[in-house]
Amino acid sequence: MEFEMVTARQFEMDHSLIWEKVIMPSFPELLKT
Repeated sequence: MEFEMVTARQFEMDHSLIWEKVIMPSFPELLKT
């Protein structure tokens, strides 16, 4: 149970990191098209 909670939390952190590093930098490009 605790292990699952930690894994889910880590997944959310990784997802946020991907969002900040990959999606946000390309967001202005998405708005241009």
